[in-house]
Amino acid sequence: MRVGILTYHHTLNYGATLQAFSTRQAVERLGHQAHVIDFRHRKAVAIARAQVKRAPSRIEMLSRFIATRRFIRDELNLYPAKHFMDEGLLHPTCMDLDAVVTGSDEVFRIDGVRNNTTVYYLDFLPPDGPRRVSYAACSGITEDADQRNRRLSDVLGEFHAVSVRDHTTADYIGTLLGREPAQVLDPTFLADFSAVTTPPKDRSPYLLVYGPMSQPGEGRLVTALAERLNLRIVAAGHRHAIAHQNHLGASPQQWLGLFQHASYVYATYFHGVVFSIINRKPFATVLHEDKWRKIGDLLKKFELESRIVPAEQAERGDVGIDHLLTLDYATAEPHITRWTDQSRAFLSEALA
Repeated sequence: MRVGILTYHHTLNYGATLQAFSTRQAVERLGHQAHVIDFRHRKAVAIARAQVKRAPSRIEMLSRFIATRRFIRDELNLYPAKHFMDEGLLHPTCMDLDAVVTGSDEVFRIDGVRNNTTVYYLDFLPPDGPRRVSYAACSGITEDADQRNRRLSDVLGEFHAVSVRDHTTADYIGTLLGREPAQVLDPTFLADFSAVTTPPKDRSPYLLVYGPMSQPGEGRLVTALAERLNLRIVAAGHRHAIAHQNHLGASPQQWLGLFQHASYVYATYFHGVVFSIINRKPFATVLHEDKWRKIGDLLKKFELESRIVPAEQAERGDVGIDHLLTLDYATAEPHITRWTDQSRAFLSEALA
């Protein structure tokens, strides 16, 4: 089967890039021919370029931009040969495919950067067109659901198989669909990154920080963890004054290597937590309001809620760290295995 994947791949976000890689790899390992459809939303492209232009460390961001574009070109098996931004070209482009998978990431989100389009619901495909599948789709915030819901309900009814990544999306899509969709893991849990991982040059033990730290006490928390564990602090993606090294221009391959070789991870982004778990690293996270839906849901699946530092405690700076210093994955392991197997089985059956 020839399968196209429609997702947010053209971005500077490490998680978005690697989830696209992971879905492509997972589909191929099921014996199908997989392509990432090289549709680039105009507004998203403009935002990525603006990020580079406005970045305080412009040279490092430009380096990251170039490295990410190269990774996308070399690893995603893009289709067609030339990218396009015109939504009207999606229909003729995809009619040569046997199936189209939308996801993962926030492809079902109805606000944000891409809120003026519903193409990620595959509404451009005719009823007799390629099979429609969603894998680990996420809706993000759903409070602004509007009159489009009635039309989206009809569109979702044309799907061969629907799966989502979290309970919030399951509730929202379930209402539109009239039945509960399957829940699966982010596709990065199904992937093997060994061939695309570059280890850091300096492998002396370090605590990796990934994501912004908006609470006053977070810097003190990270510093306390590093001192207790006798680790230097390394940051990726964001500059932090407490870090001994800041990797703003890291390529996706280097970013993977930073997680693989870290002794500890402090992450406030969803995929930072995901790759901490994939690499079985001890980690901690502060859940800011907009991250509860994704990170909190994932940690509940694996019974790892103890890794959450309440935001109000981080704000006050009165966090006890003894319980955060180590992490035994023995309790989480059966849940990780079960969810991974279920997720792979869903994708296999959806494309069978």
